[in-house]
Parts: sequence; C-alpha cells; structure tokens
Amino acid sequence: MDLMEYERLLAENKFEKVKEMINNETEESRLQLVKSLSDENRIYLFRLMSKENALETFENLEPYEQRELIGLLGSQNEEALQLLNEMEPDDRVRLFDELPASVVIRLLENLPSDVQQETHLLMGFPDHTIGRIMTTKFASFYQDETAGRTLDALQLHSDDYETINTIYIISRQRKLKGVLSLKELVIARPEDVLSKIMNREMIYVDTQTDQEEAAKLLHEKGFSALPVVDFEKRLVGILTRDDAYTVLQEEITEDVFLAAGIVDDRSMENDKSIRLIRNSVVSIMKVRIPFLLITLLGGMLAGGVIGSFENAVQTVASAAVFIPIIMAMGGNVATQSTTIFARGLALGHINISRFARHLKKEIMVGLSIGSIIGFITFLVAGIWKWNPLLGAAVGGSIFCSVVFAALLGFLVPYILYKFKLDGAAGANPIITTINDITSLIIYFTFIRILLL
Repeated sequence: MDLMEYERLLAENKFEKVKEMINNETEESRLQLVKSLSDENRIYLFRLMSKENALETFENLEPYEQRELIGLLGSQNEEALQLLNEMEPDDRVRLFDELPASVVIRLLENLPSDVQQETHLLMGFPDHTIGRIMTTKFASFYQDETAGRTLDALQLHSDDYETINTIYIISRQRKLKGVLSLKELVIARPEDVLSKIMNREMIYVDTQTDQEEAAKLLHEKGFSALPVVDFEKRLVGILTRDDAYTVLQEEITEDVFLAAGIVDDRSMENDKSIRLIRNSVVSIMKVRIPFLLITLLGGMLAGGVIGSFENAVQTVASAAVFIPIIMAMGGNVATQSTTIFARGLALGHINISRFARHLKKEIMVGLSIGSIIGFITFLVAGIWKWNPLLGAAVGGSIFCSVVFAALLGFLVPYILYKFKLDGAAGANPIITTINDITSLIIYFTFIRILLL
C-alpha cells in the first residue's frame, strides 16, 4: 500500500490503474487507505472497488466513519443505498443510531420494503437491549423436517444466514424448541426427524435482555451464537460472537475512559473517542478538567506533607532523591489494578458478589510485587548512597506503598460502582491523590524511625 501513489494516480485520473491496484490489496490495506485519503479520493476509491470489497471495507469501518462516508455519498446515492441494503441488519441499525433521524428516514424510504421492515423491527427495541443488535439472519427449521431436507436447504441458502454452525429448531408457531449443531446434522441419517435428534436443553435470552449481560453469557459459555426469543418464546434473532465481542469491547473502552476520569454524564451514550477528539477545545476541557482538579488538589496536599517533614528532608538530604520513585511506583501499581478491575468487571471475570475474594487475591499480588520491588530498591538505594538504613527506608516504603496501591486500585472503583457513581468514574484521580499523600507519609515515617 502506497498512499502517495494512490493520490498521484487519482489526481491524474488514472482510474483503471487504481481499480486494479485497490482490488488486489489486502482488506487491512484497503481499510487504511479509506481512512487516510481525502474525502474526494475516498469516494473515488469506494466506487472503484468491487462490490464485495466495498461492502467488506464499509462493514469494517467504525460507525462514525460509516456515517461520514454515507454523508459524502448522499442519502439518495445508489452506492450508499447498495451498501446499506447488503449490510447485516444489526450493523445497519448500529449505523443508523449514529445518523440524524431525518437522514435515517430518507435512507429507509429508498431501501427495499423487506429491509425497511427488518430495520424497523430492530430499532423498535430499547437502547442497550439485545433486541437492538441481534441479527435476524439465522438458520431455523421446523421440528417435523428431516435431516436430509434440512441439509439440502442449508446448502442451497447458506449465504442467507450469518452463521450455520448452529441450527435452531422451531415449531410451526416459530417457538424455539431445540438446537442442533452442524456436525450433528451432517452425521444424522437423512430420514431422521429434527425433533428426535435436536437438543432440548438450551440457553437463550429474550429481546429485553441487556446487551452486556447477553454478551458475557455467550463469552462465558463459548457459544458461536445465542438465540433470542420474544415474550412468547418465538425465535426472532441471534446474538453472534462478533457482535458480542463488539459489545464487550465498547464496555471495556467505556470503563477505561471512566477510570481515567474522562466522563461527561450528559453524553454517556455518545462515542467517547469522537467526543474527545473532534469536539471543540472548550467541550473537551469540560470533560477532562473536573477530575484533573482532584489530582491538582492532591498534588498540593502532597506538597503540604513534604513541607511538614521539611526538617527530615534537610537532615537527610539524600532522602529527597527517592520521593518521585516511591510516588510513581505506587501510582503505577494502582493504575494496573484499576485497569484489571475495569476489564474484569466488563468481561464478567469479576463477580461483584464475591468481591472480597478478588480483593484478597489482588492484595496477595501486591504483597508479592512489593516484596520483590522493595528488596531491589533496598539494595540499589543502600549501595548507591552507601547507607543501608536509607536503603531500608526506601525499600520498606516501596513495599508498603505498593501493597496499599493494589488495595486502592480495586477498592475505590468497587465503592464507586456500589454507590452507582458511574461505575469507576474518576477512580484514577481519586486513587492518585490518596496514594501520593499516603506514600509520602509512609516514606517520611520510615525516615524518622530509621534515620533521625
């Protein structure tokens, strides 16, 4: 992929050459080119791609990038409508959620009636429910069908389904009755009736189930897809592994932003990356400054602690050298612990009802890390300053600070989560403030005990 070469060829209107090149690129290269080129050249590039390559590239763009491209093509444009028509239903709804309502209406008016109905069905469910992102392209067959006829139908219409690894068995009223793996279907005798060979024990969710809850369930069970039923237990869709992964990734991203203190309650549902990159400077400042002020206050308090131990610093001047190391080490461990907590909570690896067990393990990790790092700093500081007592003060302080930081890293976001304060909102600034002050108090206490 040579970005400059593409720009040169497009500027010289050598479209046949560009068409040949772009369709021989890897999907990753096509995606990068579309993201890097100017708006005008991006449109040219899309129009020169084959139908299959254009659709694949479009589906791999982020929703806001899809929105931009649709805006450039125009809501009446044939290429835009073709892309939308061939998208997976759940991906189409995800994109429409990013577009103004007036644009969505115009786009829907120009799509086939069956696509309109499919899209209206998904958009009718509340935000964050599984009904909103499920796909309606699944393989389902009536329970009185035979394995042979079912296999023939799958071979004939496999392109109509998002996945055929699992076949869903339904009644004539479309109620979910059982599931069957593709392997089980293939090895069955052609005359076997599906109701006789299907698995009646199955796990499913309803359309009102929270997206994150359903995604965690699918991830935990290791299924390729999860059936979704309505209130009458009629099969209406499935949650695929790809969509579950997207939900979990979005949740992890949100938790990481929250843990960093980057939060704005009024726009929690917006794409945070766009908001923090593309908004005005004033808007970004409003999001980032509040929790940074907590850090500023913490820094001032930490300065006050150093001032209160001024005599100790003057008496043991070399002690000041190690202040940044002790504060930074505690801060880094706390950040690691907070990130692990946020990710574990998002993926369902941390069970809040068993938080004490998770906290105990993190403290054990802190004790282990503190022992190793503390011993190393004890040796380095003692030899460097030729003062074993100073080395002991530094090593002991590192040990205590690391253990306390590991405790804070799990405890603070847990407390905020329990009090429903936007999950882990502002955890890092709060932890940094507490950790800096505590680390300094621990260090100067060691100095007073061992050296004064």
